[in-house]
Amino acid sequence: MKKFTKAISTLLVVALVVAMATVSAFATDVEAVSISVVSGPDKTVYYEGLDSYENEIWCDATGMVLEVTFSDSSTELITVDEYSYVDMYVVDYVIGENEAIVEFYGTDDYDTYLETTYTVTVEESPVESVEVTKMPTKTEYDMDTDVLTRDNFTLDYLYESDPETMDEMLSEMGMTFEDLKAFYEENPDLYEMILDLTFSDFDTILNLDTEGMEILVTFKDGTTETVTSDEDYITYNGEEYPIYVEQLDEVTEGENTFIVNVMGAETEFVVNVVSANDNDNNNDNTNNDANNENNNTTKPDTDKNDNKNPVIPNTDGGVSVVASAVLALASGLGIALIPSKKEK
Repeated sequence: MKKFTKAISTLLVVALVVAMATVSAFATDVEAVSISVVSGPDKTVYYEGLDSYENEIWCDATGMVLEVTFSDSSTELITVDEYSYVDMYVVDYVIGENEAIVEFYGTDDYDTYLETTYTVTVEESPVESVEVTKMPTKTEYDMDTDVLTRDNFTLDYLYESDPETMDEMLSEMGMTFEDLKAFYEENPDLYEMILDLTFSDFDTILNLDTEGMEILVTFKDGTTETVTSDEDYITYNGEEYPIYVEQLDEVTEGENTFIVNVMGAETEFVVNVVSANDNDNNNDNTNNDANNENNNTTKPDTDKNDNKNPVIPNTDGGVSVVASAVLALASGLGIALIPSKKEK
């Protein structure tokens, strides 16, 4: 349930791929005039509450085979992957079969805009209930050190959270982390896009650590499954579905509520956020007590440290709430796994 690094790293690389892509138009009068679906995508079943965004379902067209017909009657088969210029979505979905709109924007060799449709199914969530049976090990946070904002979010912070994930993603492109930093320094507008996506729902995001957390998932068929914090997905009918931990509101001092979403079914849990000033005040009080004791002043026999809220340094970097917010928005915009999407 800790997808912060992977989600944000994916967005960073997505923006990089988009920026580095070059589109060269054919020097020809031949134009694409129509498309049709030869075979459907890998995923054709979606769940309400999990895959839905308001009244829409943004679909994954990966694996779909399209036939493009040109003005000279020639044809071309295109297999959709994550870098294809294809969008697929359902507007005003209903439970059952829906006609998804398939939009094709061309390839790296030519631009076009063509539409067709394909039938997908939207089902109610198969999950009856979700219950947090074991709270995360860390349930108390510091307002100054554990809360992310646009001002304190940095690429260095992201890299230090999980260097292995970042290095793996970048190595596939023949890049290093220093190359990535240099790229975003040269393209500040793209970095601002990353910040816009990350902080689209909230200006303050808690650096939530889900380590130690366990949830019990009960399905409508009566079966159950326990999911631990080390698992990002739950398997149902042979397919993996992501587990989201979502921040409910802006981070404030005191209790903050988070939502666990498993295939559209939800439950809540609460963690506490304190101010660093509270800790400073407690430290001052403790020091004053020591000074008073040295001055032989009689004080009640209490340990001030019992009331102290220690600042626990974050060592996990698993900010799953960021991933939830970003992926939810990105999915709603149709760009979650389609880094080469073109603007209409």
